[in-house]
Amino acid sequence: MAQSSGQHVGYLRLVAILFAEDDKIFDFLSHIEIVNKTKDTKWIYYKRFNGIPKTKNNIYWFSLWRFMSELEDYDQMSCTVFSDL
Repeated sequence: MAQSSGQHVGYLRLVAILFAEDDKIFDFLSHIEIVNKTKDTKWIYYKRFNGIPKTKNNIYWFSLWRFMSELEDYDQMSCTVFSDL
């Protein structure tokens, strides 16, 4: 997450594509886990989905995270999406 020296990362945009092999799934829980490895901090967001489209069985999950001054230059980050789908 490098920018010019001394700046903070204010926002993080995340897009996750969830795919189900069965179009009969109607209720499942997913969550996003963002970890700042440099500062040993973690943020988790849970989202329950009801139903899944029959067309291609895809769900596009757009998420915007506002961090403001919590992330700095060269922080090592990881983003993981978990689902019981």
